[in-house]
Amino acid sequence: MHEYVHADLFFQDQPADHDAFIDYSDWIQGIQDIFPGQTDAFYDAMKYAGCADVLDGLVSAGEMSTEEYDRIKDILNNSLR
Repeated sequence: MHEYVHADLFFQDQPADHDAFIDYSDWIQGIQDIFPGQTDAFYDAMKYAGCADVLDGLVSAGEMSTEEYDRIKDILNNSLR
């Protein structure tokens, strides 16, 4: 799914980097299809799966607290093992 999104964005002449994933509707829908019935908080965290560079950048820029970062990393670690 992750690599498909890179290609999909590329072929739409959109930026195909991880920053583009976060709000891309097909990425969000794919996560919801893979993990149906989860909470909004779960989906908000899972959109960062495979996009650690985005998370690190948000924290470095002061756009995300370290507490939020840790919460997201916990959800990812617990859900993807």
